[in-house]
Amino acid sequence: MPFQMLLPESTETMKEYYEGNDYIVKEVLKQNFEINNINPLCRKNCPLCCYQLILVSPLEALTAFNYFVMKYKNTEYEKKFLERGFKLDEKTREIMVNTLGGIVDIQPEKEDKNFISYAIAYNLEKIPCIYLENNECLIYPFRPSVCRFQFNFNNVKNCDFQNYPNPFKKNKGIMNLSSLDSRIIEGVNKDLINVHNYLNIEFGFVTLLTCASLILSNQFFDFFGKEH
Repeated sequence: MPFQMLLPESTETMKEYYEGNDYIVKEVLKQNFEINNINPLCRKNCPLCCYQLILVSPLEALTAFNYFVMKYKNTEYEKKFLERGFKLDEKTREIMVNTLGGIVDIQPEKEDKNFISYAIAYNLEKIPCIYLENNECLIYPFRPSVCRFQFNFNNVKNCDFQNYPNPFKKNKGIMNLSSLDSRIIEGVNKDLINVHNYLNIEFGFVTLLTCASLILSNQFFDFFGKEH
C-alpha cells in the first residue's frame, strides 16, 4: 500500500478529542499545584517515556500515522520511518518469542501474565517509539492520551536511563495523572470508545508500530473495521 493517510476524516474528530484531553491535563495540574504546590519537572527532549511499551486504541494509532504522513511524506523521515519500523518489528517479535515462546496475543490488563512478561522485557531493551527522532516526538500534536498524562513530579534523575524504571514497579516520581484523579481515565476511555463507535472502528488495544504495519500492509480494517 502507498505511504498515504487512511480514514482521513478521523483526524479532525481525534483533534477535538485531544483538545479535551489537554483541558483535563491543564485542570488537574492546576489543582495538584494548588493542593500540593508541585509542578511537573518534565522538559523538552527528555525521551524516557518514549522508551516504554504502551498500548493505545486503534484510532489513536491511526491518527498518529496519518499526522506523520501528512507532515513527512516524501521527506527523509518517511524513509527512516520505514527502515526503523522494519527493524523494530523484528526486535519486538524476537522479544516476544524469547519471553513467551512465540507470537501470542497480549492484553493490557495487569493480571495478564503475558503482557507483564513482555512489557518488562521490552522496556529493559530500551526500544524507542517508532515516532521518536533525535529525542523529539514527530507526532506531538497527535500523541496518544497515555503520552499526555505521564509526568515526573519528583526528581529529574528519575528520567535518567541509569534509573530506568520497571513499568510495573512503583516509582514515586513518574506517574500517570489518573493516579491523582481516577475519574480521568474513566472519562477519557468513555469518550474514546464513543469516538470509535462514531467512526465505526472497533475499540481495542494496539501498539503504534503494529498499527503502522497493519496500515502499510492494507490490513487495518481487517482487524479493526466494524461490519456495516
